[in-house]
Amino acid sequence: MNNATNPFHGIFISDSETATDLLYYDSIAKTIVNLIASSGEKPISIGVHGDWGAGKSSILKMTQAQLADDKKVLCLWFNGWRFEGFEDAKAALIETIVLELRDQKPGIKKVTDAVTDVLKRLDYLKLAQMTVKYGGTFLTGIPHPGLIKDAADALKAAAGMISGNANKENIAQALEEGAGLLKAAKDEKKIPEEMKGFHQAFKSLLEAAEISRLVVFIDDLDRCLPETAIATLEAIRLFLFTEKTAFVIGADEQMIEYSVKRHFPDFQKSGLPDTYARSYLEKLIQVPFRIPALGPVETQCYVTLVMAEAILTQPENKEAFNKLSDMAKGNIARPWAARPIEAEQINQIIKGEVAVPLKEALGISAQIYRVLSDGTKGNPRLIKRFLNAVLLRNAIAAERHIADDIKLPQLAKVMLAERFHPTFFDRLVSAVALDPEGGKVPFLKFFEEPQKEIKGSKSETKEKSLTAEETKLIEEWKQDSRITAWAQVQPFLSGEDLRPYIFITRDRRQSIFGYAVGNKLADLMERLCENDFTISAATEEIKALNAKEATEVAQGLKSTVLASGDLKTKPRGYDGLVSIAKIKSEMKPVLMSLFQNMPAAQLGPWAWPELKTLGDDLVLKAEVTALEMTWKEQGSPQLKQAIKSFPR
Repeated sequence: MNNATNPFHGIFISDSETATDLLYYDSIAKTIVNLIASSGEKPISIGVHGDWGAGKSSILKMTQAQLADDKKVLCLWFNGWRFEGFEDAKAALIETIVLELRDQKPGIKKVTDAVTDVLKRLDYLKLAQMTVKYGGTFLTGIPHPGLIKDAADALKAAAGMISGNANKENIAQALEEGAGLLKAAKDEKKIPEEMKGFHQAFKSLLEAAEISRLVVFIDDLDRCLPETAIATLEAIRLFLFTEKTAFVIGADEQMIEYSVKRHFPDFQKSGLPDTYARSYLEKLIQVPFRIPALGPVETQCYVTLVMAEAILTQPENKEAFNKLSDMAKGNIARPWAARPIEAEQINQIIKGEVAVPLKEALGISAQIYRVLSDGTKGNPRLIKRFLNAVLLRNAIAAERHIADDIKLPQLAKVMLAERFHPTFFDRLVSAVALDPEGGKVPFLKFFEEPQKEIKGSKSETKEKSLTAEETKLIEEWKQDSRITAWAQVQPFLSGEDLRPYIFITRDRRQSIFGYAVGNKLADLMERLCENDFTISAATEEIKALNAKEATEVAQGLKSTVLASGDLKTKPRGYDGLVSIAKIKSEMKPVLMSLFQNMPAAQLGPWAWPELKTLGDDLVLKAEVTALEMTWKEQGSPQLKQAIKSFPR
């Protein structure tokens, strides 16, 4: 099967959030829109909850798209993860919203004046917070040198933001005004009054903007460190929760509960029940929406649709895809009575050459959907990643000119074993290695087709056909219902030469991580590339690694980070490498090596606070200092500003 005849060659399934609805999530988005409309001008906070990869960002995008036509509704987007590493996440959220409001209403003087008023009041509150940071300032009346420097930096930044560009005149004016603010900040009694004034100023800003609703979408909150996540939520309730505002927050509530416990270190010692963390979240979010996991039939429809979307890319196929999508929604509208997509339904909608790969996609989804649903626990992102891995290996086979040795359904089944049952997969690889000429595992037929055990005469029974070791293996596998379910997935593999599939498995793992590792370590690396929750859950596994294994995982994560196309925000795999360096201190040089190898001109501000923490290590201090000098000269403008604003 060459590239010309391979219907899936060159297909890639995007893993980005999308406003295209493949899961009937449009119903959740419509409900959120109706809820915002029915609340009038009252403030409201809505949580869209779900596990990592469940589709929270996509629901937020769909909601925003549905609100786009209403000119009286202003939608703003805030990604808390981009502000990771900044000391004051509350201020970052408020400033982002205020400045976005200004940018959405350019040239309107009353809006500009209102923005200036809000930011000045925010400056006062930030200065008041700084005096707490440098204890004793209020008592002595003598400003701490650090406070003066931080205040100057904050006011310089504020001056630049208010005007849209910092220059000598507005910085000087801001510093002059700041002297009065710094003096006023000594009066603790003024803080409640100033907070009340801030609320009024923010309300006046919304009135000046002449909008009926400000809807703020807050995404990726569960990717943030606990301090950032809690500060963002508190900023909403303490400062921004005013009339005409609505906040739609996408977050995994388990991660937020984890953040609450981390943010309040005495929580566990207090004797308070674990439900306290959930209660804290419920006070901040009025209306929660929980995204349900996909069931088996929903998974089948989803697999078919995402592959169809990747196949039907031509403009003339858009209408056909929309019809197919609507039909799939009808199939899963009532989950208790859901039914899979069938070939007849595709025949009614899709005509011509594109129908061929669609039917093949349907065949693959029909074969793997039950095991895939169970293995991914109905998580859309994990499903997409699995499909992309299958298509990637298929593409590698084509580029290596071994496509004729690879069949997509068989490849998918082999990969199901590798992804969800790694120990079983290792046994399978070993069995293939024992047949170097044929690459077959004949005894699989007694596991894939249990009826084989009782067919024929006594001389043909399982005991006569299998070795003692093979019999032991099959009996062991039968104790695991998940592996038994995998065995029933068509096509059966007992008669297949599995060597090409095992070869591509190795090749794909190298292409993803840039570093050759075993299956067990590859699985750990994948989880260390996901989120704080999965990284924290892997702590004991990291502790159990020997020196060689820890080095392999650390180097693999380093390669993953360096392969990232975007270093403006914290790249995938970085937090996992940090976790290893904290648990295995001998891995810190690998982390230092990562910083030295990342191109300074492409780095975002997130990198500076991360590097600063390494400066506390006496062994690495000189290297950190040398790299700081390089970044000051060669870094991106954002990185240079971060170094200047937050020196070591």
